[in-house]
Amino acid sequence: MSSQDIRHKASEAMGQAQARKEEIADKASDACRSASQSCQEAKEKAGCLLQQTGEQMTNMAKSVADAATSALGVGSDNNPTCRR
Repeated sequence: MSSQDIRHKASEAMGQAQARKEEIADKASDACRSASQSCQEAKEKAGCLLQQTGEQMTNMAKSVADAATSALGVGSDNNPTCRR
């Protein structure tokens, strides 16, 4: 095998290695972008869920407060014991 053949094969191997490196880098970049997008979507869903839960808790607390106020007659103009 001549030195020219060796240089040719070495150059060919380096070209293949460079192409493979770029392919792996592209795949890693795509995976990173996909993971970032998935994370953002999950974050948005979690935010919506927390907001809905907070609204439900607020509504439940208001209902309980209204029921207690009604049961005790507090704040009602019809309660003769509260009038002076």
